[in-house]
Amino acid sequence: MGVAAVSPTNVWAIGSSSPGKATSTPLVEHFDGTSWTVQPAPGMAGRGRSLAGLASTSAEQLWTVGGSYAAGSTNSQTLTARYA
Repeated sequence: MGVAAVSPTNVWAIGSSSPGKATSTPLVEHFDGTSWTVQPAPGMAGRGRSLAGLASTSAEQLWTVGGSYAAGSTNSQTLTARYA
């Protein structure tokens, strides 16, 4: 869904993953110049989450935005998360 390249050794990507599931879960990855690693996604127990965009405000901070929703509900709430 989105990529933010802060530097050649600090790149972030967000999207979703749904291996073997009917619903997807957020996927956050970081590239350190050598390899990609999966990072923890924002946690909200009992709620579905989706990430739609990201922005870097400095070399030390990344913000993601998306939504969260209760299982079986079509009403969502805005979700923001900061990675420092």
